[in-house]
Amino acid sequence: MTAAEWGVLLLCCALPGEEKPLSLPQFQELGRRARALSRRGDDPLRELTARDLARLGYDAAQSARITRLLAREAQLEQYLRAAAAQGITAVTRLSSQYPARLRHTLGPRCPAVLFAKGEAELLSARCISVVGSRELSGEGRAFAAEAGRRIAAEGFALCSGGAAGADRAAQDACLAHGGSAVIFPAGRLTDCPAQEHVLYLAEQAYDAPFSTPRALGRNYLIHAMGEKTLVAQCRAGSGGTWDGTTENLKHGWSPVFVHDDGTPGAGALIERGAAAVVGELVYGRDFAGGVNPEWQAGSLRGLHVGEEHEVGVRNLLGRAVPVVVENQRALVHLRLEFLRHERIVAACCGHRHRVSVLVDAAREQVGVAGGFYLLAHGF
Repeated sequence: MTAAEWGVLLLCCALPGEEKPLSLPQFQELGRRARALSRRGDDPLRELTARDLARLGYDAAQSARITRLLAREAQLEQYLRAAAAQGITAVTRLSSQYPARLRHTLGPRCPAVLFAKGEAELLSARCISVVGSRELSGEGRAFAAEAGRRIAAEGFALCSGGAAGADRAAQDACLAHGGSAVIFPAGRLTDCPAQEHVLYLAEQAYDAPFSTPRALGRNYLIHAMGEKTLVAQCRAGSGGTWDGTTENLKHGWSPVFVHDDGTPGAGALIERGAAAVVGELVYGRDFAGGVNPEWQAGSLRGLHVGEEHEVGVRNLLGRAVPVVVENQRALVHLRLEFLRHERIVAACCGHRHRVSVLVDAAREQVGVAGGFYLLAHGF
């Protein structure tokens, strides 16, 4: 560990006792001021003295607080030894092990210190996040479980808060199908059971007990860690799922896909910009960009029943979706299994695992079986 990383831990770890560490904004401000005076390219925080702090514009009380934090070396060493005895390590934002996704997505807002317990290689895993209510409907639970299974099948790691309800349903399904999980629990890492293919992460401290502010405060990390965020179920206007998801939609940490179960919560998130999910992981967006341009109207007449074709459609997780021609009439009927794409038209059509898309060769229009949509995007 470098001197700069050690300085970050001294300033930002919530060690036992009354001395509060610097908040993220306070740490950022100290870093900004220190860099302005630094004559070297490395981080000077570890070497700050009371005189330096005065030059940086801190008053006597502020300087004394920072100096006390930097003097906690013996306490920090003991804290880290106790952590190591329980398989827990500290990762600072200066470390090469720090999750690149958080650093890239959050920039200066990424936590200064994370404590990790479990499979450290998952720090660099590509994740899809799943969030949702603790109390789920049967449909919401099925959606969360299907999300976990699909995330495992596509080779991503699941990211969640490890809470009861949607988090646990997705997590259990993902692990049962050979996947892995990155979990930001709201309580102590020491209470988290060691599991294969699981990494637990906590900000500032590994032994902080559960609290409502801590539970709400970790939501942004869950949304930022995932390349996409799936919302299984949400109560409108209140709760951690609502707060975290609306903040995500405001800041754009990751694209949001919400299970459109007809509830006010789902409707409100869709109105705020979340993509609607109809049925089981089938996404209702416009068809623009979803079909390969080589599928011109004339070429559709050469298709034969039972053939598979690559039409440039990719599912939510980036994999190509095969298309099977079912019949050849005036309307060429294409079946897209588990259609999952943020820009694909979809509707329930009576099938939980199948969506039928109609391509009208004569009118160069796209529709969905049952007349749910008819969009004139052409090819």
